[in-house]
Amino acid sequence: MNICTYSYEEYIHLVKSFHGTLAPGLLIGGFMVDLAMKHLPEGDFFDAVCETPVCLPDAVQILTPCTIGNGWLSVVSFGKFAITLYEKYGEIIERLEAADMSNCTLPLCVEPEAYRQDLLWFARRFHEMAGPAPDRERIRREYWDKSLHIYDVIPMSADERAEMSATRFAQILAVERLHEDVRVTILGHVQRGGSPTVFDRYLATRLGSAAVQALRDGKRGVLAGWRDSGVAYVPLREVVSGRKDLNVSLWRLALMLSK
Repeated sequence: MNICTYSYEEYIHLVKSFHGTLAPGLLIGGFMVDLAMKHLPEGDFFDAVCETPVCLPDAVQILTPCTIGNGWLSVVSFGKFAITLYEKYGEIIERLEAADMSNCTLPLCVEPEAYRQDLLWFARRFHEMAGPAPDRERIRREYWDKSLHIYDVIPMSADERAEMSATRFAQILAVERLHEDVRVTILGHVQRGGSPTVFDRYLATRLGSAAVQALRDGKRGVLAGWRDSGVAYVPLREVVSGRKDLNVSLWRLALMLSK
């Protein structure tokens, strides 16, 4: 398995050397850049726009000639883990302006001419972003306004759209267009149902501290748990050997509530 011109192992080594740590965003970003490069004509010079300052810009700098230093890579905080590689000297704009979409058929009932106009709008904004002294704040606001207009979601002011997080944007799209329920998923501990409560944070602090203290005291093979309003260490042998019968009524209630 290769990522651009590097083997997977070579790319991992480059990530560690360039970024300092093996971050998941660099691995995902590597595959994103690899996919984008496969769709670029050979020999073309291109610029890059990265829509997050986290991890992804380093994948672009490792795998392409585009860097922040040479000005070919622009990093804008649009709150989206996305990159755009586009032809450097504006030919894509000329091609889109001259494109005939009359015989095209696009999925999801997308009108071809409207699609061409949207692509042309984004190409102009990206080209402007790579130019000298771009007005990043204005482009950011126009970007969100245009994105929400394309998806025809609930109306809101430009200021509200500019301050909207990527998570909230995805929630609006799912609810308004797909009519699907959306819940927040926090990566790391994969918690569903909302933000942690005060007790959740207190419990995590107490258990984490107890686990570290157990290691310092030389305790092995125990689980730091919460029992009778306090931390208790339970041997792992006891944990795995215990049996707790299923409460059938609670199981049936869970099935009813999940429908």
